Amino acid sequence: MFGPDFWREDDFGKVAERAENAIKQLSSDVLNAKKPRPGPYTFFSHNAHALKRVQDVRRVLKRMASLRRRLVHLDAEFDRRKPKDWPGGVPYPEEIKAIMKASNEVNGYLEMDFEALYFYGGILLDQLAALACHVGGLDKVLWFSRLIQRFEKEPGDASFPTILETLWTKQRQPLLRHYASFKIFRDKFIVHHDLPWQRGTGRDMTNGEFVLNSFLSPGWLSEEQEGEAAAELMSILDDAPEWLKSAATSWNWMQLVPELLKNVDQFDESTRKRIHKVALKFGFSSATYHDIGEQLLNLSADFAEELVAIANADMNRVQLQMSESATTS
Repeated sequence: MFGPDFWREDDFGKVAERAENAIKQLSSDVLNAKKPRPGPYTFFSHNAHALKRVQDVRRVLKRMASLRRRLVHLDAEFDRRKPKDWPGGVPYPEEIKAIMKASNEVNGYLEMDFEALYFYGGILLDQLAALACHVGGLDKVLWFSRLIQRFEKEPGDASFPTILETLWTKQRQPLLRHYASFKIFRDKFIVHHDLPWQRGTGRDMTNGEFVLNSFLSPGWLSEEQEGEAAAELMSILDDAPEWLKSAATSWNWMQLVPELLKNVDQFDESTRKRIHKVALKFGFSSATYHDIGEQLLNLSADFAEELVAIANADMNRVQLQMSESATTS
């Protein structure tokens, strides 16, 4: 029998607090070192915005944990009370339909909050990228996607500050994973919905996991196009590390696509682009909200702590002001 005892604990407080403290420390250290005249500065604006979004992410995750517990109880109640051997096509009794209605309502709130996690998380990543530009002494803000692209080209780009290299060397894996997750799932499945995606949710009634599903509607691709996409998946797998190839022998495409995205840092830049494209041919299930939230907050904390170290290593480089007209996406 399933039930709330199988719940995976969702305590994001410590990692959220670590991220908040690092962002606050960055602001305090820069303020004390540079002692700017009173007035508005884009550095402190981005810092405050980043702090706010960490808090928003934490609130959303806390509410999702509460809703998920409620859904586990409703699932258990439905399983306990539903009539055995009920004939197909015959409506359930009213008390069972009431449980199903309540369950669908809670599921809808969870789906809405999951999308909010992607929205606020994407804004948080953009604000962290903006802070990196300030700390690195750039003359314009690069939002998260553009910053990742610059990191990729950094070895051949003399204009990119080497002082930011440690961000890339230490955080390359989570940065690339979030780049793939938020760029594809948030941008293409939630915000810019330009293909006939079949949206939905998935949940495990024994351990409280909850995911978003987005798969391309059957029939949108011809059999030939589906075959080409499947062949591309296999071609990408040829370039995968041996451990990933071995694990993939038991996966279908619905399992393979999210696993490739999860391990996207194991591939070179051109192959990562191929993974992104083939993911948009099929669609995929997101990671659980627990994993996405935990990884996002850990990245935020690690990233902000590294910015504190970089800023204190060379405060003269830190830019307090950047023109909005210089901001690029």
